[in-house]
Amino acid sequence: MSKWFGHLKTVLLHKYWVFRYALTAGIPWRGLIHDLSKFSPTEFGQSVSYYTGRRSPIHYAREANAFSTAWLHHRGRNRHHFEYWVDNTARGGLITVPMPFYCALELICDRLGAARAYRRKDFSIAEQIDRFNLEIAPSPMVHPQTKRFIRLMFEALAAAPDRRAEKDVFRRARQIYRQAWDETQISDEPASIPVYAVPKNPWRD
Repeated sequence: MSKWFGHLKTVLLHKYWVFRYALTAGIPWRGLIHDLSKFSPTEFGQSVSYYTGRRSPIHYAREANAFSTAWLHHRGRNRHHFEYWVDNTARGGLITVPMPFYCALELICDRLGAARAYRRKDFSIAEQIDRFNLEIAPSPMVHPQTKRFIRLMFEALAAAPDRRAEKDVFRRARQIYRQAWDETQISDEPASIPVYAVPKNPWRD
């Protein structure tokens, strides 16, 4: 039961911070309905099982099972995840699609809100740049324009000396989004994406 309440508290804290950032970003409705799928039985149930409070239960589910049913459910229902914007091509490959502005802006709020919920007093926007360089920049699953927008937003927010300057960054978000598109070089060469198979059938009785 303590895991149940612990996970619920973390989700609500995350939603609180996302809503605060969404208000600053001018997208309050997206902040209000953000991550409602986390309360579904598929996502909430597995997340409670792997809850520790130190990081997302999805990471622990992947370590134990090689994948997460909660994440598979979540990413297909939430447009603020760049994984939502990956499609199959007619030739059997994968193609990344640039995230629409409001979805990309909610992604910024989401990552900041998650860091606030898990890092608490140790939160820093500079750390988000480090995580971007580690997790997002090398990934072929993110459209180059989306990568550029995330980087520019985090760099601008990290350079903001106070709350007022941070609000100004969010006010300039659409301009930054257009700048990211103008500065993005799209390669005609398809990315080489390794495909892995889960080593055992998780659905077999």
